[in-house]
Amino acid sequence: MKIEEESHVVLGMGLIGNAIYKRLSETCSDYKIFAFDRSRIDVTDRDQIRPMLEYVKPTVLFLCAGMSDPKKCEIDKKHAYELNWDATRVVAEECKRIHTKLVFFSTALVYNNRRKTSCSSERNKTSPINVLGQTKLEGEQAVKSNASNYLILRLGELFSEEGDNFFKNIIEMKRNNVNFQIYSNQEQISPLYVSDMTFAVMSLLKGDAVGTYNLANAGHVKMTSFLTTGIKMAGMELDVKPIPPEMSNVNVPRPLNMSLCTKKYAETVGSPFRSWDDALSECIKKMGRFSSEKGESNK
Repeated sequence: MKIEEESHVVLGMGLIGNAIYKRLSETCSDYKIFAFDRSRIDVTDRDQIRPMLEYVKPTVLFLCAGMSDPKKCEIDKKHAYELNWDATRVVAEECKRIHTKLVFFSTALVYNNRRKTSCSSERNKTSPINVLGQTKLEGEQAVKSNASNYLILRLGELFSEEGDNFFKNIIEMKRNNVNFQIYSNQEQISPLYVSDMTFAVMSLLKGDAVGTYNLANAGHVKMTSFLTTGIKMAGMELDVKPIPPEMSNVNVPRPLNMSLCTKKYAETVGSPFRSWDDALSECIKKMGRFSSEKGESNK
């Protein structure tokens, strides 16, 4: 027995998975949408993946499960490889077997750009310098080797008004009058608003795109400046300081320049990403609305 109507599957319900599920629910009314978190499906277990896919027969599978925290990857390398490489290989093989398109979410950390002024394009050499970047790159290779129809998406630094993400957590702590100090890395980044990311994914799928794409809002900025700008947009004051030398040994190695070129995406879908500061402004406004609504519901 299998699902007779067309369907999509989302594996992993973290920040990316929840956002993809929400976008699918809003835009794909002709499809059944299935979402599985780790309590329902162990993505490392083929004996759980195969029967689910045999039953659902999805048109597209969004592989959002994985280990995405750089520090946790450094601490538990074995688990990082299990989730980011081995599980990806299993899912890719099963997707190929039933002719399902696979969407795999990777990271800008697969690059190691040492140049100060240029961004990384999909044609640039990959040379990760930390465990997250290495395991995601091996996951990419597993997709290319085992899936016949796929999208590999290398994402910029994610931020959103919803879900668990660094930027939102900072704003919420500040609004709750929590005393803290932010120390930030000095690398160049390409921020990526999660809402814009999901729109980009749907645009690529609509055009039947295949291959590897960088996704990020236009422009690049130092992480310290990005956080400072967002805090000021939210009407707050909080210094963001570079990480002092005595703390450098507790940080994950990162490329000096993690900015991404998205020209390939723009040429494929016919329109570029908006700027990161425009996206950040929208995110801040939505945070304010959600905060007000939450306050009203608690009265």
